[in-house]
Formats: sequence, C-alpha cells, structure tokens
Amino acid sequence: MEFKDNFVPGEGASSAQLVLVGEAPGKDEELEKRPFVGRAGRLLDDILQKCEVSRDEVYITNVVKVRPPDNKIYRLKEIGYKIEDFIPFLWKEIEAISPNCIVALGGTALKALTGENGIHKWRGSILLTNRGLPKVVPTFHPASLFERGGSKNEGLGSSPWRNKVFIEFDIKRAVEQSRFKDIKLPQRTLHVCHNSLDLYRFIERHSSFNLLSVDIETFKAIPICVGLAFTPWEAISVPLFDIMSPEEPEGIPMHDMIEIWRILAEILANPKIGKVGQNFKFDQTILERHGFKVNNVFSDTMLLFHTLYPELPKKLQVISSLFTSEPFYKDEGQEFNPKKDSYNRLYLYNAKDAAITIECYEEMEKELREVAGWEDTFGGSANA
Repeated sequence: MEFKDNFVPGEGASSAQLVLVGEAPGKDEELEKRPFVGRAGRLLDDILQKCEVSRDEVYITNVVKVRPPDNKIYRLKEIGYKIEDFIPFLWKEIEAISPNCIVALGGTALKALTGENGIHKWRGSILLTNRGLPKVVPTFHPASLFERGGSKNEGLGSSPWRNKVFIEFDIKRAVEQSRFKDIKLPQRTLHVCHNSLDLYRFIERHSSFNLLSVDIETFKAIPICVGLAFTPWEAISVPLFDIMSPEEPEGIPMHDMIEIWRILAEILANPKIGKVGQNFKFDQTILERHGFKVNNVFSDTMLLFHTLYPELPKKLQVISSLFTSEPFYKDEGQEFNPKKDSYNRLYLYNAKDAAITIECYEEMEKELREVAGWEDTFGGSANA
C-alpha cells in the first residue's frame, strides 16, 4: 500500500534486542518524521535511562505510521486508512530486526501484536505475539500520562501519575526479558482434591514447611473451595460441597468429605504453621463462620504490598504483575459461570491464586529485608 508523505518510520539499532511499539505519531513526530520525540518520547527516554538502556540500543516504532486527526486513532478512517493497513509493515520491521522482546506501549500495540484487549489487565505480562516469538511485555502508553483526567482506555482512572510506576516496572521487565530469546513462564503443578487421600498426601509432602498460603472462592458468602500452597510451584484446591449424589455421581462420598473437612480443619488450626493470604481477614472470617478455626495468621500480602507501595492498587492482579512472571489470569475465576462452566476451572483458579499468593509474599519479604532491614518473627526465614 502507498503511504502519503506524512509517513513516520521507525528508528534505532538494526540488531536491537528490544523493540518498543507505540500507537501512532503525534504532532511533533509528524514534523520531525521520527517516532517518540515529543513529551511522551522524552519520558520514554528517561525511563530507558533508568533501566540502563540508551535509545540508541533499541528500536522504536508505531503500529500506525501516520498521524490520525487530532491524534485520535479511531479517526484514522477520515484520512483513508485503517489500523490493519499498517500491520504488514510492522511485521516486516520486527522480522528484519528479530528482537528478543517487544514492549507494546498501549492497547493498540497490544491488540496488533497479540490479539488481546485490555491493557490494564495485560500490562506487565510476558506474552507471545500472535505469530509466536518474540515475547511481548505490554504497558501503558507514556502519552496517556499527560491526558487530562487519565485515560479510561488505558485503565488509568483519575490518577495517571501512579501509572508511571507501572511503566517503569514493565519496561525494566522487558529489558531483562530482552537478554534471552525463549519464553520462561512459571511452571506450577495445580491439583484438585478428589478424596481425603489427595489432601493427606499433599500435606505430608510439605510436612517440613512452616508457612501456608490459604485462599477461598465464595458464592454468596459461602466458601466453595479452599486453596492451599506451601510453595509457589505446587498447590491444591479443596472442594467443600462437591458431594456425591444421583445428580453428581462424580462427587466426593459424604464420609470422605467429612474426613476432608477434618484434615482441613486440623491444618488451619495448627499453631505451628503460619497462614498467609491476600486480604485474608475476609477469608478468615468466612472460614470461621463455617466452623474452621484459623490459628497463626502470619501475613497478609495486601497489607504487605501497601507497606511497600502505598500509592498503588492492592489487588492480587497488580501485586502478581510486579512480583511474579505469571501472565494475567484473573479472568479464569472472575468470568466463571456456574451454569455454564465446569467447577474444575474454578478449583484450578483457586489453587493458582494460593500458589501465586505465597510467591508474592516471598518476593515482597525479600524486598522488605533489602530496603527496610525487616526481620520476620516466625522462626527466621519462611519455607526453606
């Protein structure tokens, strides 16, 4: 396709290990025929410098290579283009450079490179492009920080200033990922408890551990399952009401469900095992309302994160995006429909939540030790 003379090409190192892809040129970029030279570009340069990377070492481009009217991407059709017209050219750039990692700056770049929507959900995740390698780390577009009142499309709400922190975290992650070609995501073994022996063996395998992550999933304040994890790499979800019946022939027999509740009650009440959770006061209240005594609540990852980063949201989605390499996964549980979906999906999500919670705790504990000289009071280190 022929482009008009306001075409703004990408620029940078032809063998860059890191490529940054934005949305489209702005006024300054159109005038200079260079990407990211306005306020957003200067901010991006500063962030790269903080990550000890110079602009000369990376390649910077945009999905769309011409300036849309009033910088509004949805008005691109007014000048005779659509986003899809530019995708082949973008891929020619990427294939010619063959980077190890790409930063998708904003929702347009995220969609073009991965097919995913929702930059506020996917930012910080390590993804594959819709053609496989290279890896993509999405983050907010720097220009969104200058928009009045933030950008709903970027998920900024009314506090765009705090999202500069996210951009810095995400680009730092992308720089680290650009040092190698392959994709390395957490490998977790997630179990669903089908009988009391499954739960007994899981606890026995971790009998030397003294810290346990606990997470529940509820329906109308009734706990459906309890997730347990002693390590970030193995977790189990314990269904509480999946009882065998003529309607549920694959459920757990009543006598065995009673034994499951007994084992679960014993581990939750054990004062020698510290309990960790996300917003755990809620989980503890629900569990105790249903007869489980929870002893030795050792740490709450929500409060721990608030101690480290009081200006940032305290949801596990945010915490895990900063302290783990787990791609965004919260839709696996939040979009669960009991009328349509298998409960096994909810149980596996529950187990993953427990595993990720203890990983977040361990990583935040390290940071507290480094920046604040913090020492825990539970027998030195946590799970060895």
